[in-house]
Amino acid sequence: RLHEKQNVMVIMNSNEDTATIPRDVLSEILDHYKTGTNIIDGSTINVLQDFEAPGKTTSIWELE
Repeated sequence: RLHEKQNVMVIMNSNEDTATIPRDVLSEILDHYKTGTNIIDGSTINVLQDFEAPGKTTSIWELE
């Protein structure tokens, strides 16, 4: 979701297993950012490369 002041990415993995999210699928948006910060636990991901989504989780990342 893109907004004037905040850009967030929601990743939902309903599978049992961890899924690798290929960065190139989301490159149109992610090309403008370097990291994502999980708004719930403060962890970060590097959105310049593929990243993982654990099974049975939903994460909300603020893109920076």
